[in-house]
Amino acid sequence: MSLVKSVDSIIKLKDLINEGKWVRNDIGMFRIQYGKLLNVKEKLKLIIVSNSLEEPIYTSVEKILISGNDEAILFYDGQYPIRLHRNDYKEYDKYIDKSEWELLFGEDAGTRLERKDLVNKKEGFYVQPHINLENCMMSDYDEEETERVNRYFNL
Repeated sequence: MSLVKSVDSIIKLKDLINEGKWVRNDIGMFRIQYGKLLNVKEKLKLIIVSNSLEEPIYTSVEKILISGNDEAILFYDGQYPIRLHRNDYKEYDKYIDKSEWELLFGEDAGTRLERKDLVNKKEGFYVQPHINLENCMMSDYDEEETERVNRYFNL
């Protein structure tokens, strides 16, 4: 694997953070999940909303896997997420503006994010709970690229 691909994967992830867009994932059984990648004090974090969650959650990215076809799968801590409440905004105001924050609460948060054009249209980014990591590692993934990206982001 060339260093250029490694730089490209890192740049793509940094661009995702800098753009501030959400990633949309169909997680099966009519469930849709949206994740927003944040860099909080040099640690990768996610805010996640879903039509199967009552409230948004905030959690840590534990590992990033780069697939053989150059897709990034971000694995998060699904065991200890923090449930977010509307009045928690002050803690997150450096990473998300107030109008976007308000969209996260109530039914159809993802639909509201899409209507406001806050969802990334690019393909190749997925968000999964850490428990799924082992299954994904048995499939086609780029081990060298995965190691480089995780080293870069201190995961």
